[in-house]
Amino acid sequence: MSTYKNIDYALKILGKSNTYILHCIASYPTKFEDCNLQNIKELKKKYKIPVGFSDHTMGIEAASNSVFFGAQIIEKHYLPTERVRRVADYSLSIKPTELKKLIKNVNFNLKMIGKKKKPY
Repeated sequence: MSTYKNIDYALKILGKSNTYILHCIASYPTKFEDCNLQNIKELKKKYKIPVGFSDHTMGIEAASNSVFFGAQIIEKHYLPTERVRRVADYSLSIKPTELKKLIKNVNFNLKMIGKKKKPY
């Protein structure tokens, strides 16, 4: 929910060393069409520090795909057990099987992105 002015102020206090910015939409749950993952690229370009994605969508698709936009860290709500249904964000929290799939998908996506630019 921060503006660029808020981020500038925070970075002035914290410095850029060992600091990440997480792109986040504060609505619960976030609709896929509201994710605006392009903003990850914009934050990286503007601040020249690592940027991640704090995901409040249902499922793992947005988090998995955030790496295509340069996310270097992913924050996703996680509940290790089904017994904790009273938690407010239960519906958008992933379970152990989904966490494994998220990790698998992110690693697969990173392989597809590659590391080298092809010289033409």
